[in-house]
Amino acid sequence: MVAGLDAEAPAGARPARPGGPLYAGFWRRLVAYLIDMGLLVAVQGAIALAVLVSDPGDLQAVANLSLIGAALTWAYFTVLESSPMRATVGKLAMSAYVADEHGDPLTFARANARYFLKFIAIVLVNLLGVLAVFTPMRQLVGPLIVAGLLLQYLGWATAAFTSQKQALHDVLAGTLVLRREPARASAETATRPFTEQWDGSRWVRR
Repeated sequence: MVAGLDAEAPAGARPARPGGPLYAGFWRRLVAYLIDMGLLVAVQGAIALAVLVSDPGDLQAVANLSLIGAALTWAYFTVLESSPMRATVGKLAMSAYVADEHGDPLTFARANARYFLKFIAIVLVNLLGVLAVFTPMRQLVGPLIVAGLLLQYLGWATAAFTSQKQALHDVLAGTLVLRREPARASAETATRPFTEQWDGSRWVRR
């Protein structure tokens, strides 16, 4: 049960929506993710092409592309999911958005936690792999990396089986991915002005 959404609202609180929240299922989330990654790959590919064309011999610039790509991906997910849109381009296209366990907008800190927790399994297992390099058990490095990837994908796949359609990083970060109701979404778009601004840590109403 999602507090603030399906529970009976106390006096003075916002009323619960009949029927409870609409969770975004695994396939909807997967399509949204593929849209986001396609967009990011296109942007990063354009940047890489521009660097290679402008100075193909600059190996340092080429090496920096991975850092630029990582920073761009981080900013894309954390800023958009903590913005008034509450969603990336892919999620918007699939009528989905991200909320905390009460259905409220994410803070910038929680959006960061959600982003980095996506990779917790592969990071932990790869750290074990790095440690194995310096021990007689070097032959375990490859299997550990594969195990990290499998655990990461299994963590994402839990969105297909949990009652609130949460992936592992959603459970750990205390977040939900919800579906927008078409009628409500169109009404909000038509009646709510864009009256929020970035204060350096989160989006706030002006």
